[in-house]
Amino acid sequence: SQKNILMLPILCPHKLLCIPLSIKAELKIRLTFKERQAMRKQLTAGKKSRYPTNAIINKNFIIRVLENPKTNPVKNTKLRTANTISKLLHDDKLKMRLFDKVLNGKANKYTFLIRNRLKIDFCSK
Repeated sequence: SQKNILMLPILCPHKLLCIPLSIKAELKIRLTFKERQAMRKQLTAGKKSRYPTNAIINKNFIIRVLENPKTNPVKNTKLRTANTISKLLHDDKLKMRLFDKVLNGKANKYTFLIRNRLKIDFCSK
């Protein structure tokens, strides 16, 4: 657990001490700008996703969705996440088939037209 603690050198009259940032914050010792940034990074560590496939897709692809492509112009596309795509589809088999094709394919862009009401573009980053 020593690796996870951010150590900060503090000069004392006699020797150089290292105090963890969390203890320094608890003691209300004044933090510098870089120390505050380090604390924020340490506090906002991302939590594990319940849906790792969605996390991988969000990390590697930009998803654009156009609802009712026959009536709406292309400029009405919206950026979406993999989680919202899952909610829009309402079909786990279809969702897994799309995500599998996107993740295992070699192309940079995939376009799917689903039930003539959803046009989904997956563009690799």
